Amino acid sequence: SAGETLVVVPDAAWLSAEAAQRSSVGQQAAAAGLEPWLVIALQLVADKFGGAAGLPASELKAYADSIPADLGSPLLW
Repeated sequence: SAGETLVVVPDAAWLSAEAAQRSSVGQQAAAAGLEPWLVIALQLVADKFGGAAGLPASELKAYADSIPADLGSPLLW
């Protein structure tokens, strides 16, 4: 019905710059003075592709792994 809560996402599960900064990549990006959205983006790239380079995974790894390899559909832009 109207006004009914359908889903609750705990604060700890949010994709945030603070979550990204709990990793070494995120800390370095933040220390370089990058915008928060860039800190998140760099951490997601590190989690998605950094395993081959020996980068440790962050708590955002599961989210990074869920991003599709092909973003060709306008639905995903």
